[in-house]
Amino acid sequence: MSGVSDRFFTFRLLPRLLLHLLGWILLCRVYQDALPDIWIWTAFPLALFAAYSAHRSNRGILPAVLGIMLFPWVLRILVFFVSLPGNSDIPVLFDNGWFLTAPYLYFSSLSLFMVKRRPELGVYEIIILTVFSVLLPGRDALWPGSFTGPMRDSMNLLLTVLTLILTVVSLASVQKDKEIKLSGQKPVRRGISSGGVLYGLLLVLALIILLFSGNRVRREQSLQSGGGLLASDMFRFDFSDVLSLEPEISLNGEITMLYREDGPAVVRYLRRYTLSGWDDERGFFRDGEKESLLDGLEIPVMLPKSPRSWDSGDYLARINQRQEYYLIALDPESFFSLNSPVSVEPWTIWDDASFTRAYAVESSVSIAGPWELADSDNSSVSGETLEYYLRAGDDPYFRDLADEIAGEYNDPWTKASAIEKWFHENYYYSLKPGLAPDGDQLGWFLRESKRGYCSYFAFAMTRICRAAGIPARVAVGFLTDPETSTLGFVPVRSDQAHAWVEVWFDRYGWIDFDPTSDVMAPGEEYPFQFISPDEWLPLIEEVLTRSGEVSVSIEEENESPAENPFWKRVLLLAQHRSGLLWIISGIVIFLIYLPRRIVPGLLRTAVLLSSRPGRRVQGSWRLFAGRLSRGGYPPFRDETPLEWAKRIDDTGIHGFMAWTEFYLKAEYSPVFSPEDERDARDAEIRVSESWGDSGILRHLKAAVSPGWKVGFPW
Repeated sequence: MSGVSDRFFTFRLLPRLLLHLLGWILLCRVYQDALPDIWIWTAFPLALFAAYSAHRSNRGILPAVLGIMLFPWVLRILVFFVSLPGNSDIPVLFDNGWFLTAPYLYFSSLSLFMVKRRPELGVYEIIILTVFSVLLPGRDALWPGSFTGPMRDSMNLLLTVLTLILTVVSLASVQKDKEIKLSGQKPVRRGISSGGVLYGLLLVLALIILLFSGNRVRREQSLQSGGGLLASDMFRFDFSDVLSLEPEISLNGEITMLYREDGPAVVRYLRRYTLSGWDDERGFFRDGEKESLLDGLEIPVMLPKSPRSWDSGDYLARINQRQEYYLIALDPESFFSLNSPVSVEPWTIWDDASFTRAYAVESSVSIAGPWELADSDNSSVSGETLEYYLRAGDDPYFRDLADEIAGEYNDPWTKASAIEKWFHENYYYSLKPGLAPDGDQLGWFLRESKRGYCSYFAFAMTRICRAAGIPARVAVGFLTDPETSTLGFVPVRSDQAHAWVEVWFDRYGWIDFDPTSDVMAPGEEYPFQFISPDEWLPLIEEVLTRSGEVSVSIEEENESPAENPFWKRVLLLAQHRSGLLWIISGIVIFLIYLPRRIVPGLLRTAVLLSSRPGRRVQGSWRLFAGRLSRGGYPPFRDETPLEWAKRIDDTGIHGFMAWTEFYLKAEYSPVFSPEDERDARDAEIRVSESWGDSGILRHLKAAVSPGWKVGFPW
């Protein structure tokens, strides 16, 4: 058993230590308003010191545990006496921090100590830490306030994946400690085995699957919190291209964009998609090019890269209306417009903008009155086009319902208006429509509950209109609130996501209808979301003061109007969120350099601070040995330290052989004097001078290399 290292801080401790630290950070975020800053920065290192001291005391488990339990109380007494002369507030700060975080600090100290003595307990420690870190609330506070909801969700998902990585590595390290304790031998590094490579590949594959499956689950959950319309992928909001009917939703009041138009503020329907397709499994969905069967307007799903225009057709009673969109928490390629866009002008904005994208749109907006629309009979729509826009209307129940509501009327306008009015007078708005016993959410809404949110109303009216022989489709986007208008700007929140109906009229085009009831269901109150003007007035000021820096974006259209690949969306968003790009890059670099550069470097640097000469020599030699290996002088598989040192000496790095002999003496000899340290230091100086003449390329390689292929077989 004498061959087993008694060191407390080892490489295998690091993943568990990071799990403890992650839990501490999350706990401090939960109590950030109550914990003093000095406590946040010093309490965890003190808990670590208590565990280390208990281990170094070489006492039995019970005395050591008692020492850990008494340590904070002894520290509290010392703080009290030290603060007496100046009547300091330190005791109060100590008490505030201690009574809020004592359980976690005790757990950290005791578990770190006990697992060192009994590695088999490490599994329980790791499970507790992982569950604590994953389930503890307060993660959103970790990220900058400028991050949108989807960004915070995605960073939280990445943090969860990192936690699980640390969990797996921690379990492996604990298992290794158990093996070492049973064998009584120091671990021997044997390089990278084929089994290790296979294990690593399987781990990476599992993490990728976890990341994307977790993102999919989060997207489904975000549909419920986005009113059944908005979903969040990595770092962004966007509308779902399939209309879903959820049994219960909640509303998130985050600012998604600024909308601007000239003239008096009025209610506007800012359209993102139209959903014309239908099948029994998916319901209404976006059907690509078929969305333009009637009007011939092939409007792209994503924002064009350069200015574009479309022939709006020769429709009656329409005027052109210019709009400006400043996207904040939305996919930067989201294309919004009023009813029928005529042209779009994407902009290039200032580098440090608070917006992910900005553009101007001119739309052809209908001003037709009821007396004009009543004269439209839709006689020009026939054949396959009419059949397409009447799908989902052949159900006997919906035909009977259409006859009951609008059977006495002849023209499409009066019929559509009667259907819209029928919903207003007979149904309630509700965020909790309930779960249909038979799974038919729409039927449950129409026949039994008579309560639902906008998707239910739009879904139902579209089907009834089609049953009545009227071409209709669902539209999704945002409904603006003109009362919040300031200088022509209207802040648009995520809880304003909305679904409505567009009905076709010959000579007038698509006309908006909104069947959603404005009467809340009995027993429910609308969860009004208040956003302080302090959140959106600075955005308006930013636009007004920096509008001179806007230029028209002109880029080559190398993508089809269909959605761009996911990775391109992330890159585009990162261009507008430089802080996000730096954070992601930092995480990647950290993970690349963690195993062979950061961890060994920290441990070896810590050894340099030791009070023992031999430990200091070991630390300095190991740091330089790693530099040599990364710089192109790695040891061979079967080489001993002295054989490697002689080979290095022969290449011109003079003095390394002598320095290695002192390192081996410090490693294995029970006696290592200060004189030995001075001689080792002289050898180190000679080596450093020789290394300085080895060439800039080797120095650069040693500095940049993450060290994955560097390893010592001893």
